[in-house]
Amino acid sequence: FSNYVVLHQLLGSDIYAALLGFVAGTFLHVSTTILFETSPEHRLNWPKLGATLGGLLLALGVGS
Repeated sequence: FSNYVVLHQLLGSDIYAALLGFVAGTFLHVSTTILFETSPEHRLNWPKLGATLGGLLLALGVGS
């Protein structure tokens, strides 16, 4: 019960929005680093981008 109370208080505050933004930004930073900085020329890796977009479409299809 106490965990629910703490979680409910956290979800209703601005702290949750700030933490969510931080986590989402961190994931975006890591994913773009993986996509763009794997080659010495920092060029886009088309097969990797295709696999990423395919995974996105698959996740959206499974989720709906």
